[in-house]
Amino acid sequence: MLAAVVMSGCAPTKPQFDVAVETMKGSKKARDKVTTDCIAKFNKKGVEGAALVLDVPERDAKRVACQRIVAAMTDGRLSYEDLQAMMRGKPTPKIVRVMQGR
Repeated sequence: MLAAVVMSGCAPTKPQFDVAVETMKGSKKARDKVTTDCIAKFNKKGVEGAALVLDVPERDAKRVACQRIVAAMTDGRLSYEDLQAMMRGKPTPKIVRVMQGR
């Protein structure tokens, strides 16, 4: 359920996001599950775009993007509003920095 709330096509509510983040802070298993589910949701266009932004080969793009998103959510660098913007396909400079690991 956690991964479905965070990375699903439908937007989580702010309280659902907050619970998911707190869960991931204390559970490597939860972080791994959200990362795995995130990877599974990428389509070809998403992989191409992520590879471009991340400056990595396409074969690595899904994994790197999802690991960085989950890490940024867990440590507070990626907010609920940021996730919403990303899900709407409206990346911000902050999201680009997170995706690029800077």
